[in-house]
Amino acid sequence: MEERTYPLAQPQLSIYAECIAHEGEIIYTIPCLMEFKERLDAERLAHAVEQALSVHDVIFARIFIDDDGEPRMRPEPRPHRVSVPVERMTEARFRQLKPELSQPYNLLGDRLFRACVYETEEHLYLFFDFHHIIFDGSSINIFIEEIGAAYEGRQLEFEAVTGFDVAAKDAEDRKSPAYDDARQWFVNEFQGCETSSLPAPDHTGAKGDWGHIDVPIGISHDVISRFCKQVGTSWGGFVCGVLGRLLAVYAGKDEAVLSTYYT
Repeated sequence: MEERTYPLAQPQLSIYAECIAHEGEIIYTIPCLMEFKERLDAERLAHAVEQALSVHDVIFARIFIDDDGEPRMRPEPRPHRVSVPVERMTEARFRQLKPELSQPYNLLGDRLFRACVYETEEHLYLFFDFHHIIFDGSSINIFIEEIGAAYEGRQLEFEAVTGFDVAAKDAEDRKSPAYDDARQWFVNEFQGCETSSLPAPDHTGAKGDWGHIDVPIGISHDVISRFCKQVGTSWGGFVCGVLGRLLAVYAGKDEAVLSTYYT
């Protein structure tokens, strides 16, 4: 029987292109380090993580380049075999190790997640890290809930609709008249806009560099959440809008155009 593979969905393709352009760098990863105040059983926790991982097929996707030069996903057959190690060390050693927990991924061929339980004389830690191409912010909440359920001895079930199913539907949708209409909307909407929204350099020949600044806006999380609900947008959509407005002001333009994989 011919092995079934799947295309990357549009958001995944955008992430893929960015990561290939910055190979060897830590970008588009979702690391999480949990510190447990109460003493849990380390091996039992590791086993719970293994169970939570094993019920999501797309987590085990391997990305490869097909004969046409296109990136695709290859699923691993069930049952998924995964081992979450338990490492024991001193608290001082863990603090030395902590900055090195996040590492770049080899996007082509490797598994795109890591997980490990660390036990010291003071705390129990769970570290997991997923590549954003198979995982997002909503996935974190689901994953943590499933770890808790598995730790308590509850049986986890495979998801009814996998990330592979979503990617396959995305590929079909791209062939539809509705998709062509949506593409034309963007063509019309941005017609005449400047393609570059970057600020003009203020030093001739000077090379730009990254900078960082924090400006408190004095608006609470609850106020923004209520606003998003009122206008029917998500936090991601809100942040994209704020970024567009900020970029326009910073560049001295009436409007700005920015590219993002946000859908």
